[in-house]
Amino acid sequence: MHWDLSSVFKKLPTNRLLFNGSATITLGGRVSYMNTDAPTHQHPDSGGTEVMAEFLNTETQVVHKHHVGNVYSSYAEMMDVRAGFLWRIGQ
Repeated sequence: MHWDLSSVFKKLPTNRLLFNGSATITLGGRVSYMNTDAPTHQHPDSGGTEVMAEFLNTETQVVHKHHVGNVYSSYAEMMDVRAGFLWRIGQ
């Protein structure tokens, strides 16, 4: 959307100073992401799937499983709103 500000500022030539505004909404598919900072004592019904990894103790050669994070899933959504002024030179 462009709005010519010469209607507000009468001394400006036409199409010299414009107000520009736009809005965009993006809706995408399902995205899975892993959160490694989530607390391990989190309630099991919180929607995250726990990820465990095997680690080898190099001194004892014993394999241990440890919690490394939770995988969550949600829809990708983004809203972008922009506003600005456009000054045309050389007219």
